[in-house]
Amino acid sequence: MKFDLELTYSIFEDKVDNTFALNLGESTLDLQLVEATQIKPVPTGPGVPEGLRDNPFTLLFRGPVTEFLPQRLYDFNHETLGEFTMFITATGKDEEGIYYEAVVN
Repeated sequence: MKFDLELTYSIFEDKVDNTFALNLGESTLDLQLVEATQIKPVPTGPGVPEGLRDNPFTLLFRGPVTEFLPQRLYDFNHETLGEFTMFITATGKDEEGIYYEAVVN
């Protein structure tokens, strides 16, 4: 697992339509980044955990319709970002593929 890369919206916003390879051990699987969206930060105050991001965001990836990935941490590789680890979960499916979301907050 690689946690060296600080995951920020700014490094992903221009990577929409890029391919990210997931290391599945014996093989790899390509996912395409189809959307990067900033989300409203959680207000600070009593009862709110410390350490939440000021600029949370979500990433939506599309993978092949033929291979389902269970939700968990995956090792990603991108040609310019390099290797990093991120948690994704399936969010839907259509004729183009299966969609996976990462929430970075």
